[in-house]
Amino acid sequence: MSKNLTKNIGSNELALEKALEEAELKIKALNTLIDLAEEQLNIDIRKKSGAKQSLKQNKTILK
Repeated sequence: MSKNLTKNIGSNELALEKALEEAELKIKALNTLIDLAEEQLNIDIRKKSGAKQSLKQNKTILK
């Protein structure tokens, strides 16, 4: 491999690692925000696994 190609690959890898780190931090912040909102407002925000949509919602989506 040429030096330029190796340098570009290393640079791209660093950029991807930084983007991944930022995405993970954003996810952590959003989860914390949701946790606090659920606790303080006493409401469920996250969709429960296995939860089904109401019939009214299904009709709206299908239109």
